[in-house]
Amino acid sequence: MRREIHDTRFTASQAETIRLFSQRFRGWQDSNGSFATKQPRWHTNSKLQASIATWLNANSSTDKEDFAKYCLVNLDNNLELLDKHLSAFLENIGYKRAKIIWKTLRERQISNQSLPLENSLEEVYQYAWLAASNPRYFYENFQRESPHLLRYTEVKIKGVIL
Repeated sequence: MRREIHDTRFTASQAETIRLFSQRFRGWQDSNGSFATKQPRWHTNSKLQASIATWLNANSSTDKEDFAKYCLVNLDNNLELLDKHLSAFLENIGYKRAKIIWKTLRERQISNQSLPLENSLEEVYQYAWLAASNPRYFYENFQRESPHLLRYTEVKIKGVIL
């Protein structure tokens, strides 16, 4: 279950940015005691959360794409914290994409019983999670001056999963 940011200093958009860049995937847990249904377990990293809050307070921009670009532009300065922010971001985007892809695969399997579905959501997500472990490699071909970082991320994650 994801913890929500309930700090009244932040707008809903800012709270979403904080969540995307500070929550890290920590494995799977049974949902309602059923082994068939597992939910991801997320952990909020307090150092990452404080870092984003500081950035949001110091900058007029509160967009998640702007923070991701800030991390990318400054990644060459060997700031380990920015690497972790991007990794958390990729884990979150990857989970969202994996869920969509897995649901589509399930629907296709239901409509065509001869199509076997051997992959669970956990198996589908593992590809995105592995890509998230190395944001420098993931973004090495991204043109940093491009205004389409979020779209690039979503498309590339989808490609990694499929």
